[in-house]
Amino acid sequence: PTQFLKQLTPLVNTATNLMFDLGSVGKGISLITSNPDARIWLSKSGYEIANRGLQSITNLEGTNTRLDKAAEGGREKLGRAIIEANKFYLEKFLVNPDRFAAQASWIAYYMNDLKKQGIDPSNIDWSNHKVNKQAGAFAEQQVGRQQNVSDIALQGDLFRGKSFAKQFARKTLFPFANFLTNQKTRMYTDINIATSKTA
Repeated sequence: PTQFLKQLTPLVNTATNLMFDLGSVGKGISLITSNPDARIWLSKSGYEIANRGLQSITNLEGTNTRLDKAAEGGREKLGRAIIEANKFYLEKFLVNPDRFAAQASWIAYYMNDLKKQGIDPSNIDWSNHKVNKQAGAFAEQQVGRQQNVSDIALQGDLFRGKSFAKQFARKTLFPFANFLTNQKTRMYTDINIATSKTA
């Protein structure tokens, strides 16, 4: 159950990156939790953030279908109960809070960039709002850089590979490693740029 809170920690990172622009972060959280027009707008925005979590849910459903078939037999009810509990746990405590944090951060970055362009984001009618491409690109870049890319196809070969060996390695040895790998890569790249004489 503590995984839920751990998945929300990127919101603190977002607030820090926006120089404690808590208005944008708070508004992002508020819009994702209570504004259906903003959620629909985000899902139709054309950015990869709209698909955040769908790959994880698809993986869970694919795994559960195989486990479901394997659970036929004498201990079928116990097997199904364990499978359903596992699926529920992963969706509620891992996938959903990750998607929430990423989407709230995306909107916060989006609104922050609108402010930099001199556009007041407080009066946006999300049911008719046209995507500001500059703000959308900034938000997408920041979420991908600070948290993780939302589109599995943009991740490394290990995390998008379909072969049995890659899927086995990913699901058994590196189930939560893509976020960690992203953070380490970003940190090493930033250190190299900061210490470079030509950067």
